[in-house]
Amino acid sequence: MADETERGFAAMDEDEVRRIASMGGKAAHEKGVAHEFDHREAVEAGRKGGEAVSRDRQHMAEIGKLGGEASHGGRSRGRGGGARRSETKSGYDEEGRGFLEKEIERHVDDQGMPQDQAVAAAMSEARRKGYHVPDRK
Repeated sequence: MADETERGFAAMDEDEVRRIASMGGKAAHEKGVAHEFDHREAVEAGRKGGEAVSRDRQHMAEIGKLGGEASHGGRSRGRGGGARRSETKSGYDEEGRGFLEKEIERHVDDQGMPQDQAVAAAMSEARRKGYHVPDRK
C-alpha cells in the first residue's frame, strides 16, 4: 500500500508555501523572466472568469439583487432611486466606483502598471479625494 503521508508543499503550512512562492516570484521579476499580463491578456482573463462565474445562476441572481439595491436605494423604481452617493453593499459609493475604474484603467494603459498595483494606487487616490471605498485588508 502506498504511503499516504503528505510531502513537499502539501506538508507545509499555507503561510510557508506563500512565503516560498513569493520569493520565487520576486526572483523571476529580478531576472526579467516573469510573465506580466498586458492589458489585452488581462481583458481576456477577465472575460473567461466572467463566463465561468456567470454559469452559477444563483450567484448571478445574488449579485444582480445587490446591484439593484445599490442603484435604487433598496426601493422600487416607481418610488425614486437612491441618493447619488449611496453606498453599495460592497462598501463603495457610486462616484467612488467610477473614479476607481477610470484610475485603474489610466494606471494600467497609460503607465503600464501591473493590475494589482494599479488597484492599490487607485484606492489610495480615491481615499485621498474623499471617496468612500473599502478599507485596506
